[in-house]
Amino acid sequence: MRRRTQSPPISTEENRFDRWSTEDIYAALEAQLMDLQAGMDEYRRSPNPDDKAKVLGILQIKMDTAVEALAALRRRIDSVANGKRNG
Repeated sequence: MRRRTQSPPISTEENRFDRWSTEDIYAALEAQLMDLQAGMDEYRRSPNPDDKAKVLGILQIKMDTAVEALAALRRRIDSVANGKRNG
């Protein structure tokens, strides 16, 4: 049986990306995703468990940054959509 996955709720807390332009947030998100792919390749190639642990730590930081940027973009889109509905 397959489980349905749902997106986690979007944080309503302001983060560092909220003051950035949309283009800059998107560029940061894209950069983190590309770095994650490279990190996954490095993880696969690494034979040493200590090196794998280090790479996973770096991947966690990159992932957290990507999620933070994504949340800022989603809040921005939601505010624009709500503004059009209410405006």
